[in-house]
Amino acid sequence: LRDINQLPQRKLHDLELTYSIISNRHYRKSAAALLFFDLTDKNTFQNTLNWFREIKNYAEEDTAIMLVGNKYDMVQGNTYARAVSTEEASKFADKYNLMYAETSAKTGYNVKEAFESLIEGNFIQGYWHQHFNI
Repeated sequence: LRDINQLPQRKLHDLELTYSIISNRHYRKSAAALLFFDLTDKNTFQNTLNWFREIKNYAEEDTAIMLVGNKYDMVQGNTYARAVSTEEASKFADKYNLMYAETSAKTGYNVKEAFESLIEGNFIQGYWHQHFNI
């Protein structure tokens, strides 16, 4: 595996927080997109389809997309808090050919691994080689 610091510069955009002031230009030339939802809130999961369609409409065809269920710390060992099952999210990811991970921004659980999986995984390797000849 390559040292992640040797890859071309990466930029992260939080489209939901700044959506009202951005345009579709933020999608162009994106190597990857992270599509987050809250594991404790079914509505956020249901909205991922709209965000996915928007990414597919404006991003490059070969943009890798990872579906990420966040707030794992709140559902670990507490089945009542979980509004979206791993199975349901995995089925969605499989249907649209997405990578899937569950993370906790609060504890850091699986965050680094999710980013590394997306960057170093098979989805993205072809993009780096095709666009940056590395």
